[in-house]
Amino acid sequence: MNITWSSRFRVVRLIQVLIAMAVGIHVPAFGQAAMMDLLPNGPASERINIVILSEGYTAAELAQFRTDATNTLAALFSNSPLSGYQEHFNAFAISVASAESGSDHPSRGIYRNTYFGSSYDNAGIARYLTVPQRQPVYDILYQFIPQYDIVVILVNDTEYGGSGGRFMTISKHSLTLEIARHELGHAFASLGDEYTTGESSGYELPNATQILNRSLTPWKSWIADATAVPTPVSPTNDTSVGLFEGAHYNAAGWYRPKSNCKMRTLGVDYCEVCKEALVKAIYAQSSPLRSQEPAAFLANLVAASSQTFRVKTTTPPSRPMEIRWILNGSPMSETGSNLVLSAAQLNPGTNYLQVNVADRTSLVRSDPTALLQASSTWQVVLEASSQIRLERPTRLQDGRLVFNVVGKAANGMRIETSSNMTTWTPVATYGPMDGTFSITNSPANGSITIMRAVSLP
Repeated sequence: MNITWSSRFRVVRLIQVLIAMAVGIHVPAFGQAAMMDLLPNGPASERINIVILSEGYTAAELAQFRTDATNTLAALFSNSPLSGYQEHFNAFAISVASAESGSDHPSRGIYRNTYFGSSYDNAGIARYLTVPQRQPVYDILYQFIPQYDIVVILVNDTEYGGSGGRFMTISKHSLTLEIARHELGHAFASLGDEYTTGESSGYELPNATQILNRSLTPWKSWIADATAVPTPVSPTNDTSVGLFEGAHYNAAGWYRPKSNCKMRTLGVDYCEVCKEALVKAIYAQSSPLRSQEPAAFLANLVAASSQTFRVKTTTPPSRPMEIRWILNGSPMSETGSNLVLSAAQLNPGTNYLQVNVADRTSLVRSDPTALLQASSTWQVVLEASSQIRLERPTRLQDGRLVFNVVGKAANGMRIETSSNMTTWTPVATYGPMDGTFSITNSPANGSITIMRAVSLP
């Protein structure tokens, strides 16, 4: 048995297990891990991947874990803005059995033999539930879904508790789902705590700034001209976005966007600035443009033909995706996801067709790096319907000549002869060709004959 324990309490538990084995008492082994899809929306490389891990569930309780994981996922997506952007995400549940149910409560002398070694009572805080030893978590993730983005460790314990960081750890207590939503703001959108006590990092965050100048503050687009800066906390300003003093663990000198927000108080909605940061974080990892047809950059058209171009986009919650088609630098009137482009709309030779898509959601007012936009371009070459030529002939031993006709004749071609290059006489007609076509003439009779190949209209 090769087990790594994270604290002296784990050492005690290991000694208990070894004694039990020595006297012949059966000790449950950890089960094999398995993964199931909770929200399959596309390739892991093109989506934001949420992973929920079981902790403190015995083999007999894993069926319940799958139910609990499904409910946890639903709770994460029950609030704006994530509620409108589910198709950008995949979600998976990884179940692995623990030998015992629950989690450690060292202050009460309770220790459980669990897969990830979770424990309450960390840093002197009873509700601080975490997994001190992270390597087993990484091992499971790398085995099943190395492209993970958001990790939730769901602990089979009903006492209130949780924590954030690289991995979110929550218990089954109903109120801990608010901890998960709050910690999601940290882990996914780099949002800061808006508390006034704690240890500050000193750097600016999407929802915490030291800049008091209205025109320079990061969320200036959300502050109305009539809103005072700094903004006093008062009932009249409860719904206003401004610069409220107290954020990032500082009571003075740091400012938050709103009087209250989920990043300050659990049970409160995200403020407008935090919602904007979350939407931009989604598009930083998941493009609004899913696919295009043709997939290749180059497309060819011939006269009297057409080509359909298609794009597939995500569906924003507030309004349809804005789609704009541009041909050779000029905007087109079409705004749908399909465009039928005819040869008559093209210039001879090379043309450029571009499609731009954009999420114009009201949740985002400032997008300087165009995260909510994407584009694709095709090079469309208009070819003549017929481009053929006769190559230099080869003379056979019996006097006949072999001609190669090279090129494309979409509607067929006709061989004509002449003795004066003024009057032409058709001698043979052939169907459509694309490539090389060989023709052999009749034996020479001494007269001068000129031959040509003509594409049919």
